Formats: sequence, C-alpha cells, structure tokens
Amino acid sequence: MRIGFRFTALFCFLLLPPFCAFGTPSFVVKPEPAWVHPIEINRDAGTRDRPTSMLLDDRETRLSAVGVERFYRYSERVNTNAGLEKLSQLQFDFEPSYQSLAIHFIRIIRGGQTRNALEPSGIKIVANEEDLDEQMYNGTLTAVVV
Repeated sequence: MRIGFRFTALFCFLLLPPFCAFGTPSFVVKPEPAWVHPIEINRDAGTRDRPTSMLLDDRETRLSAVGVERFYRYSERVNTNAGLEKLSQLQFDFEPSYQSLAIHFIRIIRGGQTRNALEPSGIKIVANEEDLDEQMYNGTLTAVVV
C-alpha cells in the first residue's frame, strides 16, 4: 500500500555555550541561518519497497570566531502505514552544557500540499540517560516531537 505521504524535518544544533546556564534547558524556534545552502528535494528519489525512503540527509557546518554551528536537514518519504508509525515521533538529542538546539521547521507534504507541523508547545524535553542503570549520568537531553 502506498500512502503518498512525505515528511520533512529540519533542525540545527548550535555548538555554542548556552546563553542561560541555570535556566531550564530548552530549544528555540527560529528561521534557518542565512549561511545554509538551499537544496531542492527530489521527492521521487528512493525506493518504495521499504516502509520509508530517505530523500535527503544534509549536514552543513560553519566555523566562526564565536564557535561551531552544525545544521542538519533531513527528509524522508513514508511509503506504508508502518513507515508512518516510525516517523510519527521525532527525537533530537543535544547536550545542554555545550550545545543549544534550534528547530527551524517541521513540514508534512502530502498530495503536493505543505503543512507546517511544528508546534513548539507540543515538544517535550526529556532526559536521555541510557547508562543510568550503571549509575552514569551524562546530561544529554532529547526534544521529542509527536
């Protein structure tokens, strides 16, 4: 079964010291930086024999006197109901002691129509402690978008 559903997520990690070290670790929503190169996504790329097809995995880095900025742009097409379930939850990991997270947009493209799916109030920040059972705390957080 082909669903004809396309999903694009874009986010950016800024590897700079956080501006508010003692506040609640969070994220910001803002326009993509001017230094990012525009890329046209080929929506017909990828195979349709899997639940999802990766259409774009773009990573750009900018070095400056202030620090390092990393920009990630990712687009994936949903081909089946199982693929829809897989992509129904996005997770963006970051380490707030030296990274801040900026989310530029989350879009769903279906039938040629683009819908803004970024709802900042629905994004939850949770601790991502995989080694907690070994009494190791690394401070990594995950922004979860459903």
